[in-house]
Amino acid sequence: MSYTETMNVEAEVEAPLAEPVIRTEDLTALDRCDQCGAQAWVHAFLPEERELMFCAHHFRKGEDKIRAIADFVKDERWRLLEAPPRTQGED
Repeated sequence: MSYTETMNVEAEVEAPLAEPVIRTEDLTALDRCDQCGAQAWVHAFLPEERELMFCAHHFRKGEDKIRAIADFVKDERWRLLEAPPRTQGED
């Protein structure tokens, strides 16, 4: 084994495992449910850097199972309860 090969092996062994990257920004209308394609309101981060997005309906159907296997669940269903912005002239 050459010096370069030895250095590469040592670097691989000593390198710490990378932490999974978790999106912190809010979900948008472009984020879609992996089950049906509706707007996603829940983002589940699973082991091995896998991710799934769910609409409110599909998350509610499998919430217990999803929370049991997910490393982190970003639940934004509360945004469904916000009042829509009012336009000028509405009373």
